[in-house]
Amino acid sequence: MWVAVGMLCGYGAQGLGLSATAFADERVLSLSQLTQHTLRAHPSIDAAEAALVAAEATYREARFSPFFQFEVQGLFSMAPQASGTSVFSPDRQLPISNPWGPVLGAAVSGVVPLYTFGKIRSAWKAGKAGIAAAKAARTLAEQKLAFQLRQAFFGYQFAVDTLYLLEEGSGKVSSALKIAKEGSEARGADRYRLSLAAKDIEARLFEARRAKAVAEQALVTLSRLAPSRFPDCPSEPVPYEPLTSDAYLEASAQHRPELIQLREAITARRAELTATRAHLYPDIALTMRASTTHTPGITDQNNPFIIDNGNFRTLNAALIARWSLDILGNKARSAEKAAKLKEVEAQTQAAEEGIAIQVRDTFESWVEAHTSRGLWEDGAKEMRQWMVSAGQGYEVGAADSRDLLDAVKAYFEARFKLLTAIFSGNTALARLENVVGEALIPEEAWDNACRVEAEVGGDTAPFSDTADEPSEAS
Repeated sequence: MWVAVGMLCGYGAQGLGLSATAFADERVLSLSQLTQHTLRAHPSIDAAEAALVAAEATYREARFSPFFQFEVQGLFSMAPQASGTSVFSPDRQLPISNPWGPVLGAAVSGVVPLYTFGKIRSAWKAGKAGIAAAKAARTLAEQKLAFQLRQAFFGYQFAVDTLYLLEEGSGKVSSALKIAKEGSEARGADRYRLSLAAKDIEARLFEARRAKAVAEQALVTLSRLAPSRFPDCPSEPVPYEPLTSDAYLEASAQHRPELIQLREAITARRAELTATRAHLYPDIALTMRASTTHTPGITDQNNPFIIDNGNFRTLNAALIARWSLDILGNKARSAEKAAKLKEVEAQTQAAEEGIAIQVRDTFESWVEAHTSRGLWEDGAKEMRQWMVSAGQGYEVGAADSRDLLDAVKAYFEARFKLLTAIFSGNTALARLENVVGEALIPEEAWDNACRVEAEVGGDTAPFSDTADEPSEAS
């Protein structure tokens, strides 16, 4: 239980100042229903979705923007009137004293790239890599949130079971203490021993209540639901048939979101390097321009060899080659992109090695907890029989307080280690699914058996977001 306190305090601290969503009914949700609701309502998922939308918009820009580099200009001005021809005009070259009139103009110009030596295609590759990385980030947020919720849920069950265990022991010790107080003076030492044990249990009860409160706050913070919707079921192991460690390592190499992000980052870096090196070559493009200027107060000159700025029309198209001569600067930028590519490749290799260690460690933790649970299940049954026998013996005077306290302590220790093994095994399984990066069991398999039985018996209805109208409550 004391391990659970430390693991859950980080979640409880996040809940300060937040509000839970209160619902009209008191239906209790299973872990799978809590997970589904949390993945729909949590802001971290909204943030990941927004990042994905931004990545898709960036790709669309890279896809279409290079082919729509056109602009339209409008012109309005004032100019003095002028008349005549290219041979004779009664006006001076700058007839400022003449009446002034409007000048109207419009122009359309643009460039369509035809061949860029890989610059545009590299931008497309980087954009697709950004979308894939954003999807992996959303998956990572979902997996992290599901793991945190399951860890808090199992911690909540662990704390509740520990409270029941301590309350049971408190009842046994209180009954024995009552007998000792009503007995002869010979049992004076028993009263002191039992009184000390009762105080120790009371102190541990406060710690257990604290662990429950922290776990409950973690569930409230993550799911944004009222505490009354969390199941009060005893801890039990999540059924699971393990695979080999090599199978987990292979799955993590394929499905781990962090590795997917790093691999997409490598793709993007390579595309950037290709695009940067392509600046050493020219861009082949088609340029077009159409414009017109009209000034009513100026005589239109129709001679094509005379430039008439007041009444001027153009229409042209041409193939052009645009080539930057910043060769030394481009080489330096290429070296920078190549170094960043090697950096991401090295980070990916280090991440693969670290994840392999993480997967193996998590799997061995589950095996250890699974083995420990099998050992302490029998031990808890034997220690309970001893505790019952010692309690009955103390009541009839056939045993002293030492025998009773030894039996209670042994049962507490065995039962607590069993609960710890169940909590550690369930948490390790949740962590194993998280470090592998894919679901290892169906979502419904995470539900507690008592919760499933209650649903079959009709005590609760299936969870539906549309069935309840939430209202904010502190």
